[in-house]
Amino acid sequence: MLRLRIALRWLGVLLFSGWGFTAAWAQPMNLGAVSYSLISGTYSHVAVQGDVAFAATGYGIKIMDTSNPVNPVEIAYLPTNGFCKSVTVVGDYLLASDFGTGLLVYDVSDLEDIQLLDVLPLSGDLRYVCPAGDYLYVTAEGDGVLIVDFSDPQNLQLVTTLYTGGETFYALAYNNWLYVALGIAGMGVYDISDPEDPLLSLIWNMPGGKTTCMYLFPSADYLAVSDFLNGVYLLDMTHPWIPTWTSTCSLANSYATYVTGRDNFVACSYAAEGIQTFNASGNQLDYLEIGNKCGGVFAVGDYLYVSQGDSGLNVINSQTPSNLYSQAEYPLPGQVWNVEVRGNVAYVANMLEGLTVMNVANPAAPVKVESHPTVWWAKDVLVSPDGNHLYVADFGAGIQVYSLSDPLHPALVGTAATIPDTGAHGLVYRNGYLYVSNYLAGMNVFDVTDPTDPTLVYVTPDTVDSYREVAFTEDGQHIFAVAEDNGILVYTVIAPDSLHYEYTLTVCRTPNDICISGDYAYVADGAYGLKVLDVSNYAYVFAVDSLPTLSQMFGVGLLDENHLAIADYEAGVAVVNISNPLNISEIDRCETPGFALNVTGGGDYLYVSDMYELTVMDLYAAGVLDPGSGPGLPGGLVLHPAYPNPFNPATALTFELPAPQRVHLGVFDTQGRRVAVLADGWFSAGGHQVTFRPDNLASGIYFARLEAGNARQVQKLLYVK
Repeated sequence: MLRLRIALRWLGVLLFSGWGFTAAWAQPMNLGAVSYSLISGTYSHVAVQGDVAFAATGYGIKIMDTSNPVNPVEIAYLPTNGFCKSVTVVGDYLLASDFGTGLLVYDVSDLEDIQLLDVLPLSGDLRYVCPAGDYLYVTAEGDGVLIVDFSDPQNLQLVTTLYTGGETFYALAYNNWLYVALGIAGMGVYDISDPEDPLLSLIWNMPGGKTTCMYLFPSADYLAVSDFLNGVYLLDMTHPWIPTWTSTCSLANSYATYVTGRDNFVACSYAAEGIQTFNASGNQLDYLEIGNKCGGVFAVGDYLYVSQGDSGLNVINSQTPSNLYSQAEYPLPGQVWNVEVRGNVAYVANMLEGLTVMNVANPAAPVKVESHPTVWWAKDVLVSPDGNHLYVADFGAGIQVYSLSDPLHPALVGTAATIPDTGAHGLVYRNGYLYVSNYLAGMNVFDVTDPTDPTLVYVTPDTVDSYREVAFTEDGQHIFAVAEDNGILVYTVIAPDSLHYEYTLTVCRTPNDICISGDYAYVADGAYGLKVLDVSNYAYVFAVDSLPTLSQMFGVGLLDENHLAIADYEAGVAVVNISNPLNISEIDRCETPGFALNVTGGGDYLYVSDMYELTVMDLYAAGVLDPGSGPGLPGGLVLHPAYPNPFNPATALTFELPAPQRVHLGVFDTQGRRVAVLADGWFSAGGHQVTFRPDNLASGIYFARLEAGNARQVQKLLYVK
């Protein structure tokens, strides 16, 4: 799964120990997704049609019923494989630019049964989709305008690329003219009488500026162009092939990002500021400050729908353009940094929302119970060994201690600041003391024997920064602290209030997380994969084995003495067999809809901090494996997710059979035509793997269909050339 990686990568994998940990690890592990709970997203763009708002949230599309703007109601969520930056609605079709995947088209005529019709793989930093008749003009920041034939929504075709010679952010079509926001190069005007062969008519220069977006008044007599650095220009459109400047409207020391409008007024969103309205003469009507990350804005009826990055969707009443006010907010704040599961409760560290409490009694349908705001960013959560208290690391405020007398409703009982007061990151508990890694400098140690009065008893004197996570050796005599680009720092524990720095290990180049089991440490070493270190002698530590990453190794966490889970960012999560630390091996891997930063185990499940989601994975493929059917054999036909997918040049498909039987595995195109036969014959019980290599096929969507007896399973494949 291709994805854009844009957020801070500060998570590791929590070590799990606690209630209900009774998985039968003798069974072969087989990861399968159970549920996705969208905790948040980066709302970058929004489109509204009628009473429905479609919001590009970065890692998918959120669809909301806005018939009552005071109380928007979520209808559906469509996860995407890349980073969804914009959405456009054309009749019954929803178009999404998904960086890392391409152009997606959905049939949204029935919101209860939304269908993905086609995926057109496109390269470049996709920005916006501009419809014009049977064609789509897709802006790709550094690659120009991609011209797509849209005459058949189920079969999109890339026609050609218009190279603009500049940053390409936005496009607007009017009659036979295409207006393109070219960043620092200004605005390009193109004649599209021939839609497949645009001709440059004019470059409208904006010295010292950066054009980002445009809005054409309904009367088509004026064009509003947002200039990131200089405000909004109003252009006279009497001669559409040569727009003429008439006035400028701006906001001091602010950055104009998006423009929209209604009737005879324009609304402009200013990054990190708010919304400004003005008329065709450039006179300001009103300004409403709405806070950080003010992004895309869309006008419908009396309302402005504003995407606010991590803070969700804001609905602003603009019935009177000179008197704006916020009508409603649809908040989904913050990235999911970490998760700890005890029993039927998941405690989630959320970047802006703070502590989020989820009921996971039904892992297939987690329910958000409540949230507890922290001062700044909740970075880590940890439940005490006795299960009575929960500790939260807040990046800007230190630690918080909650009583878990009612696990679904934690109660704050104590707080304490770290030194320095900013940077609390990772938590480890041992014998009444809480060890806190500080991203800005070293470690803090707190005495938490009295949870209502956590007391800082020690601060490491070193000034090394980028501390992420810490782990104790099993005898408790030494601490290994991973410090990102600064290696692994080794300490001797003289007493809880006295640590002695020994030396720094450089065997790991970009360590993100660490866990220790017995004589071995397992380190998530970023782009360098999973490293196994022999730590039996703290004075002489060396690497004994490793596994490569498929993306960026961010987290590791022990499941039991023979298994650990890894969070591999864009490549999802995997389970690794560590029964022989000198020869570890990956057992199974599964992609996630977001970006895997952290996992923790609970019973038969893995709980994944998946950037903006809490994703639940079944270690045994969501009940596909039946222990009663014999050791290692599935209870029915199993077709595992192809890997990689999307793919080029080949992908592997693995299937499992409960008993010997005849199998047919074919691949079909979107028209139902069989294009390949991967398996056809008798196969023994157990697992089998085949490879699909579509050398002579076009890029696009294909379907793998596995048939055995009366059972059938189908899986979508995306081939990207």
